[in-house]
Amino acid sequence: DEPSSPRMSPCALLLANAGTSESTRKWAKADETQVYRGSTSCFAALQPVEPDDIMQLRELFTVDPSRDKISLGLGLYRTDDKQPYLLETVKKAEARVLDAQTSGQFSMDYLSADGLPELCEGSARLVFGDLLDASGLVGGLQPFTLQTCGGTGALRIGFGLLRAAGRKTVLIPDPTWVSHRFILAAEGMDVHTYRYYDRQAGQLDIDGLLTDLAAAPPGSVVLLHASGHNPTGRDPSREQWRAICRVVEHRAHFTFFDMAYQGLTSGDFDADAWSVRHFASRGSLEMAVAQSFSKNMGLYSERVGTLSLLCSDPLKVSSIRGLAKMLVRTQYSFPPAHGARVAATILGDPVLLAEWRAEVGAMSARIRRVRTLLHDELLAIDCQPPVRAPSPTHVADVLPATAAEPTTTLRPTSAWSHLVGQSGMFSFSGLTRQQIQRLRSEHHIYITS
Repeated sequence: DEPSSPRMSPCALLLANAGTSESTRKWAKADETQVYRGSTSCFAALQPVEPDDIMQLRELFTVDPSRDKISLGLGLYRTDDKQPYLLETVKKAEARVLDAQTSGQFSMDYLSADGLPELCEGSARLVFGDLLDASGLVGGLQPFTLQTCGGTGALRIGFGLLRAAGRKTVLIPDPTWVSHRFILAAEGMDVHTYRYYDRQAGQLDIDGLLTDLAAAPPGSVVLLHASGHNPTGRDPSREQWRAICRVVEHRAHFTFFDMAYQGLTSGDFDADAWSVRHFASRGSLEMAVAQSFSKNMGLYSERVGTLSLLCSDPLKVSSIRGLAKMLVRTQYSFPPAHGARVAATILGDPVLLAEWRAEVGAMSARIRRVRTLLHDELLAIDCQPPVRAPSPTHVADVLPATAAEPTTTLRPTSAWSHLVGQSGMFSFSGLTRQQIQRLRSEHHIYITS
């Protein structure tokens, strides 16, 4: 409490009062004007980082002063007046959550590191359907579901678990969502691509896909889009999914499904989960599923997601849970609560759940109508796309001899039929970079190139 010397700074005063050791007295008397200051910043070695294509496009769109500008890069469902759509079921569920909070049914305390149990249970039912039996097993495998910070958080935690388990070789489709590479690089994974989309033909390259999965080292991790492939909008048929599953099973690969658009792809939640459930029904394929509610509930900024895993060894589930919670603690400590309670309210109420399914079905139908309108308008102005018609393809040559099943891809009926053949929120148009640049500069339409 004694007044400090006008020559002694607060820092020196604290040091002086900290003790009477020789070292303390020495530094308390030090001339602070002689403090060493490095000649460069500790961040001097950092190099400028270009934003990824989607973020860069978003920045360009933001600074464009045009009132007619349209952004078609980021995956958001918008109305005809270009506004994000707030689902009616989400409004109802959020009103219930706010009423419950006001009445003191829950506080603003942290959730546990593994999240809200009601959300995890509802998400698992949505993903696995009737395969989740009364005993809590899925196809004979032990499930574990963890709430995550969106679908991105589910991917990061899931690949963190796989890296800890020694699975570092990962195959991703070419092309795929740009953030997949960033997430895998952050986890130190050994990343390879498998052929997925034939850009010239505007079709799934099923032959290349199966050949690459069959040639990958046994036990590799294969990242698959459950439905509504981002960015191509081209999904395998059920026959092709069966062929993919046989190769995965034959090579003992681990499957990681990214499931960001359930319900929006076809309008049917069960149909959009068919690929996941088919793999799970085999009863021998361990897997991970990253589920997001950003798109199908419109809870973009609430960051609501889950990670579900199927494990063949029930005794290892506790180890998985423990490590997953530790990964959560080191990344974001606890998952957000508000959006999770909104989503859990919808998933846990049969009436709201049915209304939500119908509402998402209507959104999906509108997406299909917009695809058809775009297709028809392009034909009307006689615009020719830079793609060629595909040829029939077969899968027999890359499968085990007993598992061969031929499949055929039909030729398109028009120059732009690949647009209506795609599904979900994304489309691979086939436009050139020059055409996309012209749309941006002359018409203020922002599309990734």
